[in-house]
Amino acid sequence: MRDASSCPQDPADLMPALTGIRFPLALWVVSHHLSGPGRMFDSLTGANATVQAVIDAAWVALSVFFAISGFVLARRYHATTWNRPALARYAVARFGRVYPVYLFSLLILAPIIADALRGDDLGSLRDRIDLMVNHVLLLQGWQRPAVNWNTPAWSLSSEVFFYALFPLVILLVRNATWLRLLTAACLAFAIPVALRLLLEPPIMKPPLYLGDFVIGVMAGRIYDRLRTVDVPFARVGPWLYGPAFAGGLLLLVYRDHLGSYLVFDSGVRFVSAMLVFGLACGGGPLWRWLSSPLMVGGGRASYAVYILHVPVLWWYERSDLRAALPSLTAGVIYVAMVVALSVVVSRFVEQPANAVIRRWFEGRRSRRTTMMPVADVGLSAGGHAHEG
Repeated sequence: MRDASSCPQDPADLMPALTGIRFPLALWVVSHHLSGPGRMFDSLTGANATVQAVIDAAWVALSVFFAISGFVLARRYHATTWNRPALARYAVARFGRVYPVYLFSLLILAPIIADALRGDDLGSLRDRIDLMVNHVLLLQGWQRPAVNWNTPAWSLSSEVFFYALFPLVILLVRNATWLRLLTAACLAFAIPVALRLLLEPPIMKPPLYLGDFVIGVMAGRIYDRLRTVDVPFARVGPWLYGPAFAGGLLLLVYRDHLGSYLVFDSGVRFVSAMLVFGLACGGGPLWRWLSSPLMVGGGRASYAVYILHVPVLWWYERSDLRAALPSLTAGVIYVAMVVALSVVVSRFVEQPANAVIRRWFEGRRSRRTTMMPVADVGLSAGGHAHEG
């Protein structure tokens, strides 16, 4: 496999390790939802306090996901001229990336949702309508939900919020000086701290996690800056992601002694930035493993793993198969089922739906341009859009 530093591509080049790491991160979240008293992995994770502490901290996976998202978008769109067609193309690309699999998860849950809506536990008709609107429009992260039909979906409402802010963020740091990049990175650490100091809990999650996305954007801009000089990326990479893994593990194991502000608002964000930047640089055995075909394939299915595992769990917990098996065996079979389903959904739902949505948009735009050609005035000078 080629070294990362030998790849001469443009800013939209592939970084396989950043795809591959999504797979273990998604499985980390799945393991968390199977751990704890009475759950299928309790005998496996509850026997060791260190293992339990790491499993309980699966929320860290979301911080890394958000940082990867910011990093990849910053590298792909940093030269985009944000005129009206580019904004529309970007919005369609983000919709096609997120919504088809999420809609599939709602279809899996449809009988359970319908049964819940017929009951008396969800309040008035208006409350039920609001609940459905929140789930359909991905607004779960902005308030505490009355029911968690798909618990991880709150992160999608955060991601949509980040997508909406991204064009403005990237415009502000596109040609930023090192001082401005450093200032923006400091704000990424300061914003969540300020929110938690100034607001009473529960705090809306999208603004609370905004710093993780922004630090990823800053890492992407710094990475592109350093690509213009002679930096031995493959040598630097292990010296960043290695300490990031070790430091992150220590933060999680000893978080009760370190305090939530140091861990949640500073430590995890710094570790995420180092990890993403280091894996983008490449080099070392961990990078090679995460860049392997198996891990990259799992990474491509990781979004489906993440967003489908709870809907599948609702049905699995009610099945005769689950009742007939010992807990640990049932858990292993469930994880295998989720991964297999996610690979199929990624291949036959996510990717085709994404392509169809983009083709529909481009076809519609092409017809409009043919009928009424209009010159668009950009919001910034130079560059062009990279689809992603």
